[in-house]
Amino acid sequence: MDAPAQKSALSKFFASLGPDAFWAVFAVVFMALVAITKTLVTKGLFSDVNFEYPVVYSGISCIATDLMIIPLFATGVSKPEPLQREHWWGFLLCCALTAVDMGCMNLALNELSVSVQQALKASTPVLIIVLEYLLQGKRHSMYMIGCMIPLTVGPLMCAMGSNGGDVTLAGIIFMLGAIVSGAAKVVFLHKVIGKVKSTMSMVSVLFWMDLLMLLFVVPWAFANGEMGQVGGWEHLTSWYMWMMVFGVGVMGGVRAYSINLVLKYTSALTKVATDVFVQAATITLSIWIFSTSTSPIMIAGIFVTVGGYGCYSAVKYHQKQLAKAAKKAASSDKLRKDEVESLLEGRVPRSVAPAV
Repeated sequence: MDAPAQKSALSKFFASLGPDAFWAVFAVVFMALVAITKTLVTKGLFSDVNFEYPVVYSGISCIATDLMIIPLFATGVSKPEPLQREHWWGFLLCCALTAVDMGCMNLALNELSVSVQQALKASTPVLIIVLEYLLQGKRHSMYMIGCMIPLTVGPLMCAMGSNGGDVTLAGIIFMLGAIVSGAAKVVFLHKVIGKVKSTMSMVSVLFWMDLLMLLFVVPWAFANGEMGQVGGWEHLTSWYMWMMVFGVGVMGGVRAYSINLVLKYTSALTKVATDVFVQAATITLSIWIFSTSTSPIMIAGIFVTVGGYGCYSAVKYHQKQLAKAAKKAASSDKLRKDEVESLLEGRVPRSVAPAV
């Protein structure tokens, strides 16, 4: 086939896919680029630009995101929606936990190398599984419990194999704070978040969350002394440096939008696969960009962690599909009660198991 014919065939192929295929590819690439860039640029902000005020930066991120959203409301691109009174306290608690999660995550990123921080972050599902079992009596399948092993061992290997300057006790403590607050939000407030999202658009939820998070982040920045220390920043009078800080800050809101875009034009499975790729790419690029010292045990820990996170994501997606099937079958009375419970716990009852 000659070049013009190949070009024509290629054009017809892409034309046959339609606009949805374009938006699906764009959404995945956009989400990956934003997520990877946000983590790496934030680390660069702390280490290279010496803006070592993580909690202040968290507040700037909230302000920058809301300033980005206000024009969307003003131009009618998105409609501003009030937060309903019955959701106030639950949503406020959600904002408090999110503020602690974000603040501790940034404090940890300031103390740890990106590779160690990302590895520790990947262990969040372990605490979620433990809390759900201890506090809610929720049982998980053996596959899910099996995923806890690499998600526990991998981060420990990363920390043990890292250079002393890449790991600090303060960084690990801050990371534990982020993991605990993030897991608590998932376990205790999952239904609250779902109810709020069902009554408001994603943009309105993001606006109110960032606005209310300032109630917790601003006092925190004063309490730990960062607000007073900002005056000593070496680039304090540089307007373009402040523009960069705000630009990096707004990427948090852009990332939330990119996740919504992926779920809109693709599927939850695609989002899961993208998350695993983002984690692996972020760790790999950070080692090269920030000249992170590595060791065989650290590299092995990274592979164990990313592999464990990938397995956890796959099992979690599978369980969600089983839960959907259980609810659908229960509504049509095709399954007995015990069979529905089996599906909800991630086990396939014999009556619906595929023939071998």
